[in-house]
Amino acid sequence: MVGAPIVRAEPVSGGLANTNLRIERADADQPILLRIYRRDPAQAGKEARLHALMGGRAPVPRFLDGPRLDPATGETFAVLEWMPGERLEQLLPRLDAPARAALGRAVGTVLASVHAIAFDRSGFFGADLGIGSSLPGGAEGLVGFLRRCLLEGPGGARLGAADTRAALAFAAAEGDRLAAGVGRAGLVHGDFNGSNILVADGRVTALLDWEFAFAGSPAFDFGNLLRPPAGLCPAFVAGLAEGYAGAGGLLPPDWRRLAAIADLYSWADFLARPDAGDALARDAAAAIRATIAAPCWDESRCSTRLTVAKKKVFSSKEFSLKCGGASLTSSSSPSGSPPENGTVAAPHRVPGHLARRFYQVFVGVLSEVTASAGLLPLEYAALASLDERRDLDQKRLAEHIGIDTTSVRQVIEGLEAKGLLDRRVDPADRRARILQITPTGEDLRRRVRPLMLAAQDRILSALSGDERAKLIELLLRVVETNASYARPGIGRRRPRKRSSATATKE
Repeated sequence: MVGAPIVRAEPVSGGLANTNLRIERADADQPILLRIYRRDPAQAGKEARLHALMGGRAPVPRFLDGPRLDPATGETFAVLEWMPGERLEQLLPRLDAPARAALGRAVGTVLASVHAIAFDRSGFFGADLGIGSSLPGGAEGLVGFLRRCLLEGPGGARLGAADTRAALAFAAAEGDRLAAGVGRAGLVHGDFNGSNILVADGRVTALLDWEFAFAGSPAFDFGNLLRPPAGLCPAFVAGLAEGYAGAGGLLPPDWRRLAAIADLYSWADFLARPDAGDALARDAAAAIRATIAAPCWDESRCSTRLTVAKKKVFSSKEFSLKCGGASLTSSSSPSGSPPENGTVAAPHRVPGHLARRFYQVFVGVLSEVTASAGLLPLEYAALASLDERRDLDQKRLAEHIGIDTTSVRQVIEGLEAKGLLDRRVDPADRRARILQITPTGEDLRRRVRPLMLAAQDRILSALSGDERAKLIELLLRVVETNASYARPGIGRRRPRKRSSATATKE
């Protein structure tokens, strides 16, 4: 196919598995692309059939020759049309907000065309594009995959025991949302990110590298695309959604949440690879933690907390420069934390101030977890106490979690209204009522507990294991030494008494 003498051949950047060469010939105005399939030559035929399936619906290069086996080298190759344009990942950081929004609309429009190609069921393609092995869906599929990566593979050791437990609990609780959001099986690119999207003059000129394509949920492509830096550019994300919906794509209200859940498959796979380098392992672990830390999916927080990328770790400062100066927060820092050099001012480096800030940090982080379960932090504390102790009445529960009787009554009423506890007569004192956690309450506590443990581990992530144990020891010593001052409600402003004149007027 090359025919004429080759004037120039140079590698094309971006490919991680296969070799791509830009070929210039003596008698041709346009270059061509020589693609050598090194990772899995069997994918070459599938990729060629997918390009043909596009049928003008999405911009893909034409196969000019092959794919076929080169008997001299024993390698499978193909010659493809050269597609103009710049990689999205390179262009996006240089654009202003309106241009990013316009480019997002262009990408969304093309992606909707891809996902509109439907199949009768989810699964991986054979060489003839028939559906071979099926994709396990929902919570069962996600939990099973995470177990293989994190428990049977090396991923769990890299993620840590607490976060591994939290990831499995999150998958069990949230995985069915992904199944519910599928609706039908559409064509999924499988590697839809800025390195495989060429753009020029505000339009998408080519979608490259289809070897990972399968039939399934559109959420997988959104999850891949919205990794940083693209996912941290609000104008691009808004344009993407507008273009996708405008082209007929079905975009559920929780599409960002579904995308993050779907991308757990990829991050867990990265983490479990035996040859994963330290940088990739750190990125994957941080991405998993960021996803499971925000199960309620407050997009304004979650989209900026995930400060990891597929191939490179970007600092918050770099993201700010690349994505229009958006305010970014590291995945290990709670929302509203000080800047990187945010040391506590010298006058405030005293126990009282630090104790209050320490309490604020814990309440802020743990509230994110309890809110996802429809609970307040005190309600979860009460639920945990009732799960551990089956002999608590209202007074003893208040003592157990350290709150006053008025507050504990409100907590009990809230849990009772949610069907999480019942009151029964105390056999030893028929005037008293024992608080009994219900099966629904037990189930909720089992689901939330790993997330709470993981959140506490994240708060103390700046400390080593020995330092954490020492911190607990020192806190216990201080609290127990001064236990007489730990009275519920102490320090609150007393309500002002009404004057007799005011009372008379009422």
